[in-house]
Amino acid sequence: MAEAEYTTNSAQLIALSAPAQLPAASGLDLCAELIVRMPCERLLEYQGTRAAIEAEGLIPSETVWPAGFSNLHWQDGDYAFWIRRQRPDGVKGPRKLFLEVDWWMLRINPVNFIPLEQRVIARKAKELREATYRATAKGRADMQARFYRSLEARRDSRFMAFLSRIPGIDGKKRVAA
Repeated sequence: MAEAEYTTNSAQLIALSAPAQLPAASGLDLCAELIVRMPCERLLEYQGTRAAIEAEGLIPSETVWPAGFSNLHWQDGDYAFWIRRQRPDGVKGPRKLFLEVDWWMLRINPVNFIPLEQRVIARKAKELREATYRATAKGRADMQARFYRSLEARRDSRFMAFLSRIPGIDGKKRVAA
């Protein structure tokens, strides 16, 4: 595809994207559909054309859409919104070739959303507390008790028979429907 086509034929470019190649997209017109993602807890992303995003009714009618790769942020009640043009997933080429492509990302998150950096710090602090506890006499005793309970369960024939009936634990592959 020539560079000039990227800026004038969004539909053709979207057809080359990774989501368009998925079996689930077979027969769908991605120019009229939205891709909805939840990259993490309490964070929602819509990806699609401007018309598809506007059809969801989430964009205020007086909104002036950003030009190029500029961002637009606003807040409505308890939610923060962020919209920007985005290169469709899986499509290669320099960013400047996508300045006019009709493919957008609308992100919605609560105003009191904890940033990723703070969630990572909290998770690491929890891991440190758990590691510190495991290094204590009580922590080692708890781990040893858990080990012996597990060993006892593995020796229980009725429990093992129960486990053998659970798909994924029995070692057998599931049959595609």
